[in-house]
Amino acid sequence: MRRLALIVAGFLCTAMATGLTCRADDAQLTGRTATESITSGTMERTYLTYTPANLPESAALLIVLHGSLGTGQKVREQSGGQFDRLADRVKCMVVYPDGHDKHWNDCRTVPKDKAHELNMDDVGFITALIDTCREKNHISPDRVYLAGLSNGGHMCFRLASEMPDKIRGIAAMGACMPVPSQSKCPAARTGVKVMIVNGTEDPINPFEGGTVRLLWVFSKGEVMSSLESARSWLRAEDRVRRPDMVMLPDTDPGDGCTVERLEWGSSGVRHYIVHGGGHTIPGGTQYLPLFIVGRTCRDFEIAQEMWAFFEAPSR
Repeated sequence: MRRLALIVAGFLCTAMATGLTCRADDAQLTGRTATESITSGTMERTYLTYTPANLPESAALLIVLHGSLGTGQKVREQSGGQFDRLADRVKCMVVYPDGHDKHWNDCRTVPKDKAHELNMDDVGFITALIDTCREKNHISPDRVYLAGLSNGGHMCFRLASEMPDKIRGIAAMGACMPVPSQSKCPAARTGVKVMIVNGTEDPINPFEGGTVRLLWVFSKGEVMSSLESARSWLRAEDRVRRPDMVMLPDTDPGDGCTVERLEWGSSGVRHYIVHGGGHTIPGGTQYLPLFIVGRTCRDFEIAQEMWAFFEAPSR
């Protein structure tokens, strides 16, 4: 099994490098993309930006974080370009930063990639990136949002817990909170809008909690269940409440998925249960085969759903 996993890992790395993804259709976009860099600590860190035409002052900033073995460009492709299309529609700026050696130093203590082993200051990097966008593009300090897939989702958890004064909302996909004994982050903080989106048939991030495994062999540590992860962000008074449940329209009956949304009143926490879904971005591409990442839900685009949630007035 381990030999097979190593063979598939080689395929996975090649696929991530060469791209089994569909590129965002830049011809349909109004703005421009650019590859930029800043110095964070003693290192030069890179990121991709998409800026729509006629970006107004005090616009929102959306930072999208890639998963393990990924890059900013890769998660842009894996999303099917939906974050760029959103930016054109609502006039916000989108930034796709690159993790160190294609990984983020999130809350988990178990992963052995270079970002974790070197204890990269990714909180400092994202802080500097937000400040740079505010200075160069006049971004509103009150409208900074994060979205992330897998390792990027875990990094969203860390950023929301360590710098809630700079972030208004996060959307974590394909990620559950690490169990407390394997977390180096402070307890979840209230005050940040939190959206957690997980598939019930995710072969990497177990929906019901347990060991995160890449290719069934390589452990990335233990996580809570998806529901427990969402509940960990609730205020004490909201944890005793039953959440409101809504079934989203099954707009694509052929995708093998349906979506259930849970929300605890005015708590600012939403939990999306993608029944039949995998380790993918809803509305995005099937960037790797089903047996590696599971199904991609096509009943909705996460970009539109998260924007409506983030920008809705607090109740």
